[in-house]
Amino acid sequence: MLAKKNPILLPMAALLLLPMLSSAPAQAQRLPEGTVVKVRLLDDLNSETARVGDRVRVQVADTDRSGLPLDSVFVGRVTEARRASKSAPGVINLSFGALERAGGWQPVSGGLHSLDDKFVREDASGRLVGKRGTSDKDRQKFLGYGAAGGALLGYVLGDDLNGALKGGLLGAVAGYLYGESQKKKQQGYQNVDLKEGAEFGIYLNRPVTLRDSVAQRL
Repeated sequence: MLAKKNPILLPMAALLLLPMLSSAPAQAQRLPEGTVVKVRLLDDLNSETARVGDRVRVQVADTDRSGLPLDSVFVGRVTEARRASKSAPGVINLSFGALERAGGWQPVSGGLHSLDDKFVREDASGRLVGKRGTSDKDRQKFLGYGAAGGALLGYVLGDDLNGALKGGLLGAVAGYLYGESQKKKQQGYQNVDLKEGAEFGIYLNRPVTLRDSVAQRL
């Protein structure tokens, strides 16, 4: 006579396999160095009141194509802040060192980057990639140029704020000419004045790996 099979054995065997299945590593998503993430300010930022060391938080913008979840928040600090004067525009520079997500936070390294077409390109996936060399790192700053407040985000050659500048306008009408900003020399320059919701780019200085549970950095 054939022995009866125990119907409980199969479900128990399946339960024993569950820990093995759940311990499988989550698929990682990698953002390479040079990726430019489109973000928006969560608070106002003004060079008249900003101080070095002030904390700044920005959230990934709805139109970002980097692959980061839209609820991701970069946390950074003001690394340079100068009020406008009769001889120079206001200046703000930022550096970002942490990325907050629902599963936790991770260290990152990022700096300001213009979203102007002169300084970014799209890769095959539609992700923005910065056009700059290693020697240009950390040289883009917010400058107090632009119409109706706002700022110009671009490169400063050395410490010469009145020297050669290049960049894309924020908070200004499209096509605003840099030459118009030179008129400020006759009446004094303006402060950087960015309102909550202003959008700009963050350039990733190092690759970042994201996992489904807790993000980790390469």
